[in-house]
Amino acid sequence: MGGWYSWSKEFDPPNNMTGYIPGHSFGQYLSGLARDYAATGDQATKAKIHRLVRGFAETITPKFYDGYPLPCYTFEKTNCGLIDAHQFAHDPDALPSLARATDAVMPYLPAHALTRPEMAAKPTRTSPSPGTRAIPCPRTSFLHGCAPAISVTSIFEALS
Repeated sequence: MGGWYSWSKEFDPPNNMTGYIPGHSFGQYLSGLARDYAATGDQATKAKIHRLVRGFAETITPKFYDGYPLPCYTFEKTNCGLIDAHQFAHDPDALPSLARATDAVMPYLPAHALTRPEMAAKPTRTSPSPGTRAIPCPRTSFLHGCAPAISVTSIFEALS
């Protein structure tokens, strides 16, 4: 759950985090647990989901994204995990956490979904490791103006 590891001779924490994407797998893990709970009804799994969401909520800060190479990708995974925690495990903290996580990431998202050439030209403090593809943000593009008819508020209303 620490992050996406890809060997890089340039990896030299904290100076160069090339090859390490901390936090990207949390949302995927949370989503998987929520879906498992929906299928099995296992109360221990539900309790774990609720603990994870509460723990995550305590760590939400915009500082996480400062110099972070893939804010869209990681936020999209977190977004899906929190929505699934709400939808399938009925976690009362999931949507408030999603709102705070959205506020934290917004300053770090591009004004529109980036094309691959735009992503490649974007300066970052850390560079993707060789062979790592830059991922534009099409599925969460509504969060930053690509589809203004959809808003975070409308998503919350639809899920409530």
